[in-house]
Formats: sequence, C-alpha cells, structure tokens
Amino acid sequence: MPDVLRGVMGWIVNLLASVGVVALIAWIGRLLGKLQETAENPSGSIVEAQLRHHIDQDEKTRQAAIEDAATSDDAAAALAALGNRRRETD
Repeated sequence: MPDVLRGVMGWIVNLLASVGVVALIAWIGRLLGKLQETAENPSGSIVEAQLRHHIDQDEKTRQAAIEDAATSDDAAAALAALGNRRRETD
C-alpha cells in the first residue's frame, strides 16, 4: 500500500474516532441533563404529571360547564342539574 494511501487511511480512522468520542460525550451530557431535570422536578414521575394534567383538564371542563350554565336562559335549573350530576358521580 502506498504511503500516501496509508496516511489518508490513518487520517480517516482518526476522524471517525474523534466523531465517535464527540457523540459519546454528547450522549452522556444529554443523559446527565435529563437526570438533573428530573431532580429539579420534585414529582419527577410521568404518572404524576399525567394525573396533574388530567385534573387540570377536568377542572377546566367543569369550569366551562358552570360558566355555560350560568349564562344560559334558565341558569338556576342548569346549575342545579350540574350540582345534582356532581353529587351522583362523587
């Protein structure tokens, strides 16, 4: 193998090794970043986050129903129906 080709092959191997090391460092940095983000979030659990999201959505839905009932033509009956429905489900 000519010396020039041997030099180019060595240069290519060094380049690939450098890219691999940079990729490994980036992967470790991303992993540590996720661990630090989880440590900053006191709940840290995906299930707890989903539960919080579900509770927030349920509260928004109930609030919208109350606002719709309060602005309807027969507000007293509509609000009473909402109250009765809440008692049945709770």
